[in-house]
Amino acid sequence: MINNFNLNLKEKYYIVKNYFSIKINRNVTFGRKVRLVGPVSIEITNKGELTLGNNFTLVSGLMKNPLGRNIRSFIRIDDNAIIEIGDNVGISNTCLWAKTKIKIGNNVKIGADCLVLDSDMHSLDHLQRRVPSTDAVNATSNAIIIGDDVFIGTRTIINKGVIIGKRSIIAAGSVLTKHVSNDEIWGGNPAKFIKKLK
Repeated sequence: MINNFNLNLKEKYYIVKNYFSIKINRNVTFGRKVRLVGPVSIEITNKGELTLGNNFTLVSGLMKNPLGRNIRSFIRIDDNAIIEIGDNVGISNTCLWAKTKIKIGNNVKIGADCLVLDSDMHSLDHLQRRVPSTDAVNATSNAIIIGDDVFIGTRTIINKGVIIGKRSIIAAGSVLTKHVSNDEIWGGNPAKFIKKLK
């Protein structure tokens, strides 16, 4: 079920609690050795779907990762949206919010305090933003795809529609708004190409 190594009682409590909360959720499918360490928030609205691969670890709060301080990890999936996470993925103190789709490949590492948002979350039209019923429903959304073996540095923001190619690295503190090809390093705000990986 879960590989508990070097964990204190509080961490073990949350792993068991989180495991059973996703096990009884019909909108969640998960593989072997899934560990959700800490007080994770998972919200899935009607017809949303969450898929977690094998050997998945999500750290949340509990000062487990000093870079994430005590930030809680948050997964939110709105109506008809999908989050798919592959095998051997590690994420710390991060927010994943899908209004359309977020797909994360295999062997991906996402550093602490990152935001992965596939939508603007609010309308770009100021008149629509004035009225709650017309605001969020008119926000632009576009799927995010993160390829295999990608490493995303701490405090990075990945915006809607971004595709990150395999084996690429996003530097800490970046704001990513453009596609990244395979085997590249990007960084900055807005993130720009730095160099090709050999």
